[in-house]
Amino acid sequence: MSETTPSPLPLPGLTNEAVTTSRAEHGRNVLIVGKSSGLLPMLKEVVQVPMFLLMLVACGVYVGLGYTEEALTLLAALLVILVISVYQSVHWPRS
Repeated sequence: MSETTPSPLPLPGLTNEAVTTSRAEHGRNVLIVGKSSGLLPMLKEVVQVPMFLLMLVACGVYVGLGYTEEALTLLAALLVILVISVYQSVHWPRS
């Protein structure tokens, strides 16, 4: 027969009354899972970055000044940045 050693510090836990009071004060101890991160929220997050917006404005200025070739080049670069950012978000969500 093996003998079990009693714990040096007994941990009785909360009483039912203490649990009810704690739930009323702080709410239930439940992890709320956020919205699923789909493609549209990821795109919205990338497009809202100030540097991305600034480059979009510059692209618009190029179009306004008649430099369509430069505008298309900048737009292509922005699309590459967008694709890379979404790819990273999908494959490395914690980065």
